[in-house]
Amino acid sequence: MADSLSTTGRSDVSLPGEIGGTIASANNLLVQLLLAQFLGITILVQWAYHSLPSFQLVHWPQLSISIEVVERGM
Repeated sequence: MADSLSTTGRSDVSLPGEIGGTIASANNLLVQLLLAQFLGITILVQWAYHSLPSFQLVHWPQLSISIEVVERGM
């Protein structure tokens, strides 16, 4: 399970189609972090996600939820 859950693994499943496809095709971490910042994700979560690879497994579902909340708010 942990092996299959990568930065490009389930992100495109839980994110809205266009955004998910963009993140799935963006292998560069910097691009992903810029996308996350653009979508209103907290810098604190970005830093945890960027600095600790193990946090990717924990924070990707939370990132998806955050993006859904932002989209509903708009």
